[in-house]
Amino acid sequence: MSSRRKWEFELFTHAAPDVCAAVTRAIAREDVPAIASIMYRAFQGTVDDDGMPEEQAARKVNAIIDGKYGPFIAAASRVAIVDGECAAFLLATDYEPYGMPVIAAIAVAPEYRRRRYGRLLLQAATQALATLGYCRCCAMISPGNAASEALFVSIGFKEAQPS
Repeated sequence: MSSRRKWEFELFTHAAPDVCAAVTRAIAREDVPAIASIMYRAFQGTVDDDGMPEEQAARKVNAIIDGKYGPFIAAASRVAIVDGECAAFLLATDYEPYGMPVIAAIAVAPEYRRRRYGRLLLQAATQALATLGYCRCCAMISPGNAASEALFVSIGFKEAQPS
């Protein structure tokens, strides 16, 4: 697996209207199988594909929700539901080594790509983090993941300078 680069975002001091209330909701434990399936299928064949089987993806999702990667921020973690089906997800944690919340995982099911669900989830998450009082958040993006870089840049993330 390649090393990842840190990207940061200055959160707004006011919460914008929730533009995605109609298509997103809080994550429930029952969503884990669908989230794991999306994670597995979305990362397959990409720079983030580390050969993880789908069952291991479910364990990773549960580990994130259970706080193994820092306290899980339920208020900022969402799923996008389309026609009753989970189309995309975003998981956020407060991972202490980064000194700020991190978008631990975000993915859109291949059949739902290019419909702005990732952007809607990312906007909802950053709004929720700002409402919770956080000033910044970050994401770790693998070099070569142009789609992820474009998504994060589209809402204002900038690559952090090495410290």
